Amino acid sequence: MNKNPMVELNMDSMADSSRGSVRTLRSRVTTDIQELKSYSPEWNQLLVQSGANSIFLTWEWLSTWIEAVHPDAALLTVTVWNSDDELVAVAPFYRSTLRLMGSMSYKCLRFI
Repeated sequence: MNKNPMVELNMDSMADSSRGSVRTLRSRVTTDIQELKSYSPEWNQLLVQSGANSIFLTWEWLSTWIEAVHPDAALLTVTVWNSDDELVAVAPFYRSTLRLMGSMSYKCLRFI
């Protein structure tokens, strides 16, 4: 059984009314940090082009944070790619178990 499952989902084609064209987006869910590392140049380029450009959202910062703070975290990152195989969105999460009032535990998904 694959320890780091990767799920690929095809999203419906989206009409871009401003261009009169149809584009297809493909989402990918990964739990493997090495696979995410291979996306780091695209991740950082996407960040530079966004309105949220911050050092705290760079691949280098987030990967260092997860390795230092939660080295055993169960990663779950969603990436979205266009039909030209360009990265257009990243949503980095990790799964954790929290305790409520010291007795009841629950699983949650947290942003990195």
